[in-house]
Amino acid sequence: MTDVWDTKDGRRRVRRDPPSVEEAVQAAQGLTDEMAEQIEIVASLMELSTDEARGAVLRLGQRKDVNRVTIAGHTFEHEIATAGSLGILGSLDINRGDALLGWDTDQFPNDLWTMTMSMYHVIKAGGLGKGGCNFDAKVRRQSFTPEDMVHAHVGGADLCARAFLTAAAIIEDGTFDGLIAERYSGWKSGRAADMLAGKYSLEQIEQMALENNINPQPRSGRQEKIENLLMRSIYSAR
Repeated sequence: MTDVWDTKDGRRRVRRDPPSVEEAVQAAQGLTDEMAEQIEIVASLMELSTDEARGAVLRLGQRKDVNRVTIAGHTFEHEIATAGSLGILGSLDINRGDALLGWDTDQFPNDLWTMTMSMYHVIKAGGLGKGGCNFDAKVRRQSFTPEDMVHAHVGGADLCARAFLTAAAIIEDGTFDGLIAERYSGWKSGRAADMLAGKYSLEQIEQMALENNINPQPRSGRQEKIENLLMRSIYSAR
């Protein structure tokens, strides 16, 4: 693509290449950590719709960082499950933050429950492909000696391995997956399946609810039963 500029030396033809979508996403990520703002920037730069820009930001922002997830008020496993369902799961920045501080502390992982459920969603998504679990090669504040580095990396790697094996055992056992499947079985057929597939607009769903006087009754999610099951699976000696 070229433009003609009038300069003091006469008219000059100047080549102008628009940014690629990848470059636009990288630029947006460099300007802000807020996804909504990144989407707006990409949409403006590339003249894309909001949905198209959102897809590009999600697709290209594959690295999941525990610290940023914590700061955003989400759980690590939630972010991995979301990325896996969208087919955009990449590498995991496995260093954690401090939920009480609200800022990036780059601590090494030590929470077996969180890591196991994270690995559960990694396995369910088909793995990390060419990605992996990345440790920041440093320790902070009170820990700064070479010995501290060894303890940090060995402990973090051991936790990830233990969590992966535990998650695989949970999946192979099938009880947890069975409870989840039963809970959401109503979405597998009929109009519910069509809603989940996006075949109805929100306005159409609202109209159907009003016309059919839909009045769903509370149904137990068996939360404690599921939590107890996971607790026994995760913390039992293996």
